[in-house]
Amino acid sequence: MNIQTKIVVLCLSWIICLSGNCAFNPINNTVLEAFKKSSIELKGNYPKTEFSQPNFLEGSWIDYKQYYVYFTQKEIKKTTTLFNWKSTKCSFINQILTQNSVPKQFSVLPILLSGGNSSYKNKNGGVGIWGLNYPSAKRYGLQLNQFVDERCLDSLSTIAAAKHLNHLLSIYNQNVDYTFLAYISSPSLVNKAIKRANHKSLDSVLLKMGGNYMDWLKAFHALAKINNQFIITHKKETHTVLAGLVLEKPLLFEAINHSIDFNTNRFQELNPQIRKNKIPKNYTIFLDSGEHQNLLDNLDSIYFFQDSVLLNPFFNEAFEFTKMLVYKVQSGDYLGKIAELYEVTVGEIQSWNELNSTRINIGQELIIYTPDSDTTKYFVYKVKEGDSLGSIAKKFPGVTVDSLKQLNPNQPIKPGQLLKLKKK
Repeated sequence: MNIQTKIVVLCLSWIICLSGNCAFNPINNTVLEAFKKSSIELKGNYPKTEFSQPNFLEGSWIDYKQYYVYFTQKEIKKTTTLFNWKSTKCSFINQILTQNSVPKQFSVLPILLSGGNSSYKNKNGGVGIWGLNYPSAKRYGLQLNQFVDERCLDSLSTIAAAKHLNHLLSIYNQNVDYTFLAYISSPSLVNKAIKRANHKSLDSVLLKMGGNYMDWLKAFHALAKINNQFIITHKKETHTVLAGLVLEKPLLFEAINHSIDFNTNRFQELNPQIRKNKIPKNYTIFLDSGEHQNLLDNLDSIYFFQDSVLLNPFFNEAFEFTKMLVYKVQSGDYLGKIAELYEVTVGEIQSWNELNSTRINIGQELIIYTPDSDTTKYFVYKVKEGDSLGSIAKKFPGVTVDSLKQLNPNQPIKPGQLLKLKKK
């Protein structure tokens, strides 16, 4: 074999190898992170779903075969469970999308973006089954504050997402691919990529966007194809009676759990939008009928414990043990986004860092105080002039001089010192 023949053979081998690798491209685990972590479970047996092998290039130049095979073969049980969840429990999705003139392909976004998890948070700050970011949620009327995040309500977030998708479709002349890309990234990023690609083909735009956006599109098209084939297998459901309740003043979960037998997990399941440890005032929450009546019957005693013990002046002086962290501002950050990330308020960040406005700069370091793991066990008391271990112990039920010495071995105490106190 002469040298020219060897070169030709090597080149052909390399081309075949490269084409083989392209044909059997592995799926992108980052894209499927939410799908894989899905915790949606439906009890009961469903008929086995059969999925036909479609023409993977039909209607689209995108070859999404590897994702289709993954969803319909390797992860068929989870895929079937999630599509049954979408078709039954969340049947309002299709209805809301139709009302907003959004193509039915987009009904699969909750499966891809969150795995159907109402409380899911992605790495870009998106929350809920639709992965809505902060600006989009506020633009379409959702409440977001230190106590409530309505992106976690499937019904309200679906309405907001449908309006957002309708807006994006109008921007991109009803183009599904560009609309999808703008939804998971931003219109600004897509528009810049289109401009840099000189308004050429979608693959040129994807190259300019970089990242994993081609894989996101493949996964989206695969789920959209499955959506066309999927046969709903309804399960017989038992419905519980729910009752709404509006409180005239905030109520701490700690006060509720101290006073009555209360199913906090069930409450969070029914009200995933409620954040932190407090039920806000003048906001409708939902409870099982039994829990609703139990709470109403004991509301006076619960508030009495909250006001006389948890919120009395001595406990106000004993603030909860916290840890401080330093956050370095990155490109795209703003105070609302950082506050949401650490579940604090914009005002608190401004106060901790003596900021006169909401303006922050890239590279700027911000002090953030976030609850420590000891929060559920301890308070911290700031020693005042004239305090002694005995006088401090008398202020707090269940606290003794010996317990103070055990938790705070450094003696003697002095004004301004922080003492650790064990909660009752």
